[in-house]
Amino acid sequence: CFKKTIGVTPMEYANYLRCSIAFHCIATGHYPIKEAAYRCGFNNLSYFSRVFKKIIGILPSEVVIENN
Repeated sequence: CFKKTIGVTPMEYANYLRCSIAFHCIATGHYPIKEAAYRCGFNNLSYFSRVFKKIIGILPSEVVIENN
């Protein structure tokens, strides 16, 4: 039912949300990559990097930190 309505599985949607939040945390400079991954619910950095690359399109280490 979820996939028919939203177009993705619940896990894919959850990972999208988690990676989006992690991207924001890294890009704003609030957290380093490892801390952002753990705070967004990823316990394995290798898995986080793979999922992040698949969803966001770049590796976490390639995120440009914004200057405020």
